[in-house]
Amino acid sequence: GGRAAGRRQVRARKEVILSAGAYESPHLLLKSGVGPAHDLESAGVEVRVDLPGVGQHLQDHPIIGLKYRLGPPGGVWFPKSITKLWLTFPSLLWSYLWAGKGALSSSGCDVGFFGASNSSHTRRPDLQMHGMVTAGDTSFFTDFLNYDSSFTDQIGELSDVHALWAQGMLIAPTLLHAVTEGSVSLNPRSVRAGPPLIRYEAFGHEEDVDRLIECIRRMQTIMAQPAMAAHEPVLLYARDLAQEFGLDSDQYWAEYIKRFGFVVYHPTGTCRMGRAGEPTAVVDSSLRVFGVRGLRVADASIMPDIVSGNTQVPSAAIGVQMAAILRKEHGISVDHLG
Repeated sequence: GGRAAGRRQVRARKEVILSAGAYESPHLLLKSGVGPAHDLESAGVEVRVDLPGVGQHLQDHPIIGLKYRLGPPGGVWFPKSITKLWLTFPSLLWSYLWAGKGALSSSGCDVGFFGASNSSHTRRPDLQMHGMVTAGDTSFFTDFLNYDSSFTDQIGELSDVHALWAQGMLIAPTLLHAVTEGSVSLNPRSVRAGPPLIRYEAFGHEEDVDRLIECIRRMQTIMAQPAMAAHEPVLLYARDLAQEFGLDSDQYWAEYIKRFGFVVYHPTGTCRMGRAGEPTAVVDSSLRVFGVRGLRVADASIMPDIVSGNTQVPSAAIGVQMAAILRKEHGISVDHLG
């Protein structure tokens, strides 16, 4: 029940599979002396394999949260405060058990959009929107998105018209292929025991900001269509920014993105797959680390480029493929594993 103490040495008879994620997989390689030689030497780590791509090419999905107030014609009623949920839960449960409908039949995020921005040269989807019906107060921003009062104080409560009840809709424009890339490196203050040093400036490139503004404009077009307009949606604005930069101007949205944007926590690419000799490649097509015998990486860090969507299922697929490769190379049958 307590923390592990001391050290224990474990040896692998065949191979070691590193699956610590896009932050910790490169971090462990770096601490083991596998990575850019100059960085390792600067940190006082013995260089075992000079592999410049370790910890580089960090990608993620930048995102912003926008809230709409919905009028009385809105489709789903939620209690304004989670503490009032008991008042509506019996009817929600009955609706679900009797007809398979209502709020309990929804994952909470079952409306989405994928599209290509005007600046996308490949025409692959680089824009995404998540849509969630939420309670009508600002608790979603504070409890789920971890925004502080500097944001919620500006937009205020969504609706006090229906005292107990209020409706809202959160829409989250997301950039799937940002120009911005970051890195994971050793922490110079504590190379061995400290956390990795993560550098990623989500909105440091103006092209990324411009594409998110384009996504916002598409969102506004969708919300103005008859099917959505029937719910009387009103987009909430940050008052101080609106006064300074002009309500709904491109400059307003650029500042909104830079001040209140974050990422979806989809880090990838820091041990990217590629061909031998490529400067940023860390593993080959069988996920073997270049220059190290008996070591592979199998997680989101090996993605050559971040996917056009959430990374959970692709990460699971990487694990499935890794298992298939190992079974084939080591002659392991599924029956034997069972």
